[in-house]
Amino acid sequence: MKKFTVVIMLLMTIVLFVFSSLNVFSQVDTQVQMHPERGDQYFTQFTQQEGFDLLNIRVDSKIESVKDLLNRAQFKMLYGMDAEAKLDIENAYSINPYAVYLIGFYGPDGIINVIENQPVNALHQLSYKDRLVYYSYKIENRDFDAELDSAQLVQLVDIIELMSQDQMSEASQKLEPILDDNSSHVIFSDLKSILFEELGDLEKAKEILLDIIKVDPLYYMAWFNLGKIEKLNGDLVKADLYFDTAISLSTNMSKAYFERAMIQKMLGDYKSAEEFYSSIIKSDGLLSAEALLNRGLTRKILGNYQGAIEDLTKVLKVSPEKAEVYKNRGNLFILTGMAEEAIEDYTKAIRLKSNYAEAFHNRALAYYLNNEEVKACDDLNTSVELNFDKALDKQFFFCK
Repeated sequence: MKKFTVVIMLLMTIVLFVFSSLNVFSQVDTQVQMHPERGDQYFTQFTQQEGFDLLNIRVDSKIESVKDLLNRAQFKMLYGMDAEAKLDIENAYSINPYAVYLIGFYGPDGIINVIENQPVNALHQLSYKDRLVYYSYKIENRDFDAELDSAQLVQLVDIIELMSQDQMSEASQKLEPILDDNSSHVIFSDLKSILFEELGDLEKAKEILLDIIKVDPLYYMAWFNLGKIEKLNGDLVKADLYFDTAISLSTNMSKAYFERAMIQKMLGDYKSAEEFYSSIIKSDGLLSAEALLNRGLTRKILGNYQGAIEDLTKVLKVSPEKAEVYKNRGNLFILTGMAEEAIEDYTKAIRLKSNYAEAFHNRALAYYLNNEEVKACDDLNTSVELNFDKALDKQFFFCK
């Protein structure tokens, strides 16, 4: 009887131990499933030992998880264990150096170095055709009615139309007899300067503009076009001065504000560029949509990611067909930790431009951040097939 009692007690002890162990493992498993996204969250939500236990389980269960290694490294750094943290970072880097930066371990600059990101190249640049639109706008508003007769207005419209169709020779032939008349309006000489500028003869264009200013120093378009010439010549300070003069003569001249903003960007003064774009947007006239795009990209460079997202969202409401804008907003979503939104934007960009290698490349990185590694690899493969060189090296690390 005593032996039977001992056996029963032993069996009960074993059962209790098993149930206790199962309960512990269940709790640990639940904690692992509910594990925080970042190492600092382990620091705030668990004791030091609990955090280490959970992170060690995570790392041991998925040896090549860069995210878990970096979480453990961050956790160690918060406890002053820099040497131990360095080992985790080195291990993560050896597994996938791009992922270390993409996850944001080294901040936004690290992410920007990994994604295909060239906001300066996406900036809207004013072409000579943009300037022709401005002349057409002035004609439609009947701004020249008091200065030109009906025949001259017809000639002006014809010349602008030829230039907008790149028929430079025909436009020049129409201009010559008009310019031979000393009483012709300065706008015809102005258009002649644009013709020379577009043909690459900047000195001749500059000579014509200086002659216009001698005749009519208040003709603001001559100052503006002179600024364009100096910008092309690389004299940004002088160009800025000429654009400023044009603005002083016509305070609502959005094109001059636009060019001044571009010059400030070229000089590295992004804050001033942002202010100039804001002035154009407030005027709500010509170029306000283009200014919104450029201000958004400028705000991105300044680190104002939310402001940049707002600007690009407004651009897309007006121009939903712009694949480049979707791609740039997708980049901003990655920078702000919104991988799913980034995937949506890259997908829209690809629908608009099926061979958009850069968008496939960046969507792959967004998929990786969203724990969709198979899709990430598929997109990188597509980007490589589309001859995007930056995807080739990443393909090796993300498609193991």
